[in-house]
Amino acid sequence: MATMPTHESVQELQTKFRQAQQNKNAYTPDWFLNVAFFSGFQWVRWAAQRLTPVNMGNREFRVDNRILPVVTSRSARKVKNKPVFVCTPFTADDSDVEAARVGERVVEADWTNLNLQSKLFDAVLWSDVCSDGFWKVFWDSTLGESQEFLFSPDGKPIMNPADGTPLRAEEGNLLPPEVLANTTVKSVAQGDVSVEVISPFEFFPDPLAKSMDTLEWCFEEKVRSMEYVKKRYPKNVEGREFTPTPDADVPTGLSLGTLTPDNLYGKDPQTYEGVKVYEYWAKPCSMYPNGWHVIYANDTMLVEEEPFDPNPYVHFTSVQVPGQFFSRGVTSQLRDPQTELNMIRTQISENAKRFGNPSLLMSRQAQVEYSGVPGEIIEYDSTVSDAVPSFLQPPSLPPYVENEIERIEKSIEEISGMHEVSRATVPSGVTAASAINLLQEADDTRLGPEIQALERALGHAGTKILKLRATFNTDERTFRIAGEDGNWDIAAFRGAMLGQDPKVEVQAGSAMPRSKAAKQAAMTEMLALMFQYQVPIEQRDLRKFLKDYEVGGLERVFEGLSEDERQINREHRMLINGEEVPINDFDDDAVHIAGHTDFQKSARYAALGPEQQACFVMHVADHRERQQGIVDAQLQAQAADAQAAAQQQLSMGLDQTQADAEAQIAIDKQKEQSAPPS
Repeated sequence: MATMPTHESVQELQTKFRQAQQNKNAYTPDWFLNVAFFSGFQWVRWAAQRLTPVNMGNREFRVDNRILPVVTSRSARKVKNKPVFVCTPFTADDSDVEAARVGERVVEADWTNLNLQSKLFDAVLWSDVCSDGFWKVFWDSTLGESQEFLFSPDGKPIMNPADGTPLRAEEGNLLPPEVLANTTVKSVAQGDVSVEVISPFEFFPDPLAKSMDTLEWCFEEKVRSMEYVKKRYPKNVEGREFTPTPDADVPTGLSLGTLTPDNLYGKDPQTYEGVKVYEYWAKPCSMYPNGWHVIYANDTMLVEEEPFDPNPYVHFTSVQVPGQFFSRGVTSQLRDPQTELNMIRTQISENAKRFGNPSLLMSRQAQVEYSGVPGEIIEYDSTVSDAVPSFLQPPSLPPYVENEIERIEKSIEEISGMHEVSRATVPSGVTAASAINLLQEADDTRLGPEIQALERALGHAGTKILKLRATFNTDERTFRIAGEDGNWDIAAFRGAMLGQDPKVEVQAGSAMPRSKAAKQAAMTEMLALMFQYQVPIEQRDLRKFLKDYEVGGLERVFEGLSEDERQINREHRMLINGEEVPINDFDDDAVHIAGHTDFQKSARYAALGPEQQACFVMHVADHRERQQGIVDAQLQAQAADAQAAAQQQLSMGLDQTQADAEAQIAIDKQKEQSAPPS
């Protein structure tokens, strides 16, 4: 057993945490204001270490929240397209190439099973609203199905000498009776990869870090429920029972960076009955050669271990600032124009109320009783006797005030990079398709650096997921991937199938936003040209073309062909398992040959064993043989028809020749009879 390194106490870690917290304090006021503006609480300011409302007096301030739709649309554009993961083989060896292929399919399955699309949007939204979002990728031993395993008297699992995996309870017959008598059965979860979204409020990097690459250590502070802490950490590192107590200084949502009317407007907040749980992660260093992971709460050490991954976090940034760890959320730049817009809206609203409900100007000498409801009555000393009360007309707003709204809207578009073309509208006066594409490309180019950083981060996340599975998936697991034909591709794998050092990258540009309308227009133009010049198109290719057109229902035109594709894919799964698949009387041989041949050209077919490949070759040969037999029969029938036609024509020709000869003889006789005697 490895010697545990000299470790820091809870008090020393708390000192370290306060240093990281103090370094981050310069950013948190900006983040709270951003979250408030995004949520619609926009008449606020930061004072006395909290958000406080602006003194409104008797005025009713208006909020025209443009930040919420703009930031949400901006984040949605960045995660619109599913990234294409590519697993790089460690070497050119066939086994490593096959491991890379399995890795790609596992990451693709995890994208769905772990709900990574939704979690990616959450992390990117945090980065656009505040500054940064994070994923925490780790192995959670409490997830997955539970199974019963055999444990030795010292509490360690008994390993199977055949494959080195923990011995299940039903495999007890592999042990000698005297050893089996001293074992205990415990229910243990299989464990699974877990991906959590971490907000910037919960992440505390070391003060000298400029990026995740230069990060030496970090903290994570999370508010957990009492039940969560009791279940996860029943004992401390010394083996004593741990009873958590709630932290009284945790107001509802405040530590999570969210807002409620209570803690926003200064009311007495309800204390959240939760526990602040701190996690400390350190990369390998002189004190911790293999890295270090600590979890503590209530000043009690709960976990101390050398982690598998000393930095399980993935960093998603917004607008990066050179030399700083935290980036700059676009919401920070949108607050000023949003505040101006709210002020203009408030002025217009107040002026409209004044025009619809003007104040009454009444002289004290008028000697008229008048009720000012709903308008206001203003008394004054008039120099005119018996002055008649009159309405006080407020001045109208100058035109430049209303024009200011348009200027502010343009400013919001320029700051966010979300112009009309990015919101599926066209600027006035712009009709040319090339001009629209240039405007769309300009907005996409602004997102280029952020998309590239996003692709790198997703590549790191995919690598972490595969390394966790390669290490901890010692038992056989199954993954399911939805195929193009609507069926599920189900396969089994073990962690060892992923190779010794899996590495995942995201195909460059695959996450860049692409215009669906522009793609459809280009495809329509191309299809029209092919029809115009009568370019032959196979039905299978045309069906795939219409499916990529992304207008549901068009591929239904080839519904029969779709059924053939499903049958071909079902046969693929059976042939991959080494089963002999006979051909059917109702099979369309040409379609089956094309479908199977396409698969035989793939890398997946090349990775199959000789027996599986032989099954494919025999199956395709059967289709070709029957197809050739049909063609030969057709050719023979055509040849027989041609021969019969030739014989008939020859017979008709002989008859015609004989008839012509007889006619000529008759003519000659007639000439002889009509000729005068000599």
